[in-house]
Amino acid sequence: PAGRAAARSGPAPSSGGAPDPGAAAASPPPPGAAARPAPAPRPVALDLPVHVPGGWLRELALTASRLPDGRLAVAARDETETRRRLRLKEEIAAVTGIGVWRIDVATRETTWSRRVFEILGRDPEAGFPGLEAALAHYVPEDRARISAAVERLIATGEPFAFEAGLVTLDGRRRRVRATGAPSESGEDVVVGTLLDVTEDAEVRWHLKRLSAVSERTRNSVFITDPQRNLVWANPAFGRLSGYPLEEARGRRPRHLLRAPDNDPAVFRRIDAALARGDGASVELKNLTRDGEERWVQVDVFNFEDEAGAGGGVITVETDVTELKRIEARALAAEAEAVKARRRLETA
Repeated sequence: PAGRAAARSGPAPSSGGAPDPGAAAASPPPPGAAARPAPAPRPVALDLPVHVPGGWLRELALTASRLPDGRLAVAARDETETRRRLRLKEEIAAVTGIGVWRIDVATRETTWSRRVFEILGRDPEAGFPGLEAALAHYVPEDRARISAAVERLIATGEPFAFEAGLVTLDGRRRRVRATGAPSESGEDVVVGTLLDVTEDAEVRWHLKRLSAVSERTRNSVFITDPQRNLVWANPAFGRLSGYPLEEARGRRPRHLLRAPDNDPAVFRRIDAALARGDGASVELKNLTRDGEERWVQVDVFNFEDEAGAGGGVITVETDVTELKRIEARALAAEAEAVKARRRLETA
């Protein structure tokens, strides 16, 4: 074979079997000097797609090395399924935004999918930075907790899932959700995911603040779906209307709360404003669960869902019953004063 022929040393024989007179003879080493061993050839690694009977394509990883006796040793490993899984993970990451990472337990060598590089603001061409450098991306207040979780995973296989803050290589602060667990492949590695949840965290924080305001306000706040059925209300809704949320949910507030002697034109004005995408502010008379009449200042406006379509209506109601009573007493007093003045003028 060519490999064995190429492995021979010394001058090549001529076609007649005699040494080639033009070939240079090897110089013997100086007396007393040890012969320097020839450097061992480096192994060669390459990928080789092959077709097997049945037409299936397999992906082999080949490693070739020269043995001391000149023979060529070739090791082949079938990487088909492993690489298919990796490609699938990359495709999933492209669709979901989830990055995938793995750590070799013995060497602590880290491997990332492209999405992990993107989340951390690193260049994939620069290679993997190592475990310590990866953990250094987390903000100081979260780093110790995360480092301990990763170390427990490597040492004992204890899985983890957490949300934490990190800083990208170019200084941007992000919020991520990370998971880790032992690999189910049988290899001595641990694997995990990384997902950027910065926008979700900002939305949750915004909603938390709004919820805190609505929970503490004295105004009744409730939300109806596109069919105008009540889906959520704050505690003040129950105090003002007398209806528990469990009883009011799924019912139309216009039928549940509004007194029958309200002017229908007021409701037409509300509907027309919402149809235009505007808000409306009106006064209406409500009936509580116990039948008590309460005047409310009503502010209504649309809100959109994630697709930008009409997601429903938010209504804020302020109890103005006492103001109405004061106003009525003031009007009555004014009318009485007018009558008194007229009586004096005609006396």
